Amino acid sequence: MLLAFMDWLRRSVVAKFEGLDELAARRRTLPSPTSMMGLLQHLTNVETFWFQHSFAGRDVNPLRDDDSDFDVADEDTVADLIARYQVACDQSRQAISGATPDTLAKHPYNYPEINLRYVLIHMIEETARHAGHLDILREEIDGTVGE
Repeated sequence: MLLAFMDWLRRSVVAKFEGLDELAARRRTLPSPTSMMGLLQHLTNVETFWFQHSFAGRDVNPLRDDDSDFDVADEDTVADLIARYQVACDQSRQAISGATPDTLAKHPYNYPEINLRYVLIHMIEETARHAGHLDILREEIDGTVGE
C-alpha cells in the first residue's frame, strides 16, 4: 500500500505539468526561489537522497543545506526535469526492490537507524506536500485546479 501511494503521488506530480508552457513553469510567484520547475527538481533530489543514498547506501547526495536545488538551469526544460524525475523514481524503485518494510537504511539520516517503512512514509509526506504546492502554483499561474 505504501508503494502504491508513493507511485500515485509521483504520477500526480508529473500530471501537474500537463499543458503548462516553459515560461509559466519557471515563474516564481513567491519571495522564495520556489517555482514549479524548482519543486520538480527538488523532488528529484529528495528521491535520490532518501532512496538511493540514505536507504541503499549509494554514493549520491544531491541535497545541500540551502535552497539551491530549487534553482533551475536556463537550459533545462520541463521535459528534461520530468525525465530526470522519472529516472530518479525508477532508480528509487530499484534501490528498494526486494527489501521489506523493516529493512534498515545503510546511511540513516539524523537517526541511529531508520527502515524502509520510515523512508516511504517520509517520502509520501514530502511528495504529497510538494504536490500541494504545485497545485497552488499552477492555480496562481493559469487557474488550473488540481485534485
